Amino acid sequence: MFSWKAQAPNLRNRIMAGHQVNLKGVVTAFSALLAYCVLYVSKADMYVYLYLRPYKKGLFRYSFSFISTMGRGEVLAFLLIVLCLLPVATSKRIELFWRGILGLVTAGVCSLVIKVLVGRPRPPLLPSGYYWPHGPTFVDKFFSTPSGHTVAAFALACILSSYYPRWRYLLVGIALVIGLSRVFLLYHYPSDIIISVFIGCVIGKWAFRVKLPRFMGEHVEE
Repeated sequence: MFSWKAQAPNLRNRIMAGHQVNLKGVVTAFSALLAYCVLYVSKADMYVYLYLRPYKKGLFRYSFSFISTMGRGEVLAFLLIVLCLLPVATSKRIELFWRGILGLVTAGVCSLVIKVLVGRPRPPLLPSGYYWPHGPTFVDKFFSTPSGHTVAAFALACILSSYYPRWRYLLVGIALVIGLSRVFLLYHYPSDIIISVFIGCVIGKWAFRVKLPRFMGEHVEE
């Protein structure tokens, strides 16, 4: 027999847990935005660029170019397919595949939309006096915020970490190295990477929790 008194403690615990999750998300979002603004307004990004500029050639650049390639959407999609075909893949490999693709596509679309709307100049334009946002534009030289490679890498890392908890530190570490490679290659500022990590994690968490059609695999219950 159903009893509201018996269910009250469980309902209260679930509500409190929801508030804690929401509070954690708000604090994380605020911290990411604050760090982005501090680095941007203080022009600390500019000094990082000036420090790294002498190292943009030679073996240094080739090494980070290879790492950066790993963050391309098509490369991440290929790696996802290979992982799902391996014998060690989770039994929910079909669901993992669709959630991974959903995360990568969403990451690409969101990154492009924000790039167009913000129009932040890329680091190589700094010597020409371009640092502050240009506004809506379709010119690639003004696509510094966010880093599409970093957003995609962290989105997929968050999804994979939900299926392979033991690999989470390795996955996040790889995604972080991809993000840092974009800074070393002078395609993005450090603040771009910070905001990209946050956007990627939000997309990854959403792609893992969203309800999928039945043919895409079983929905993950919270």
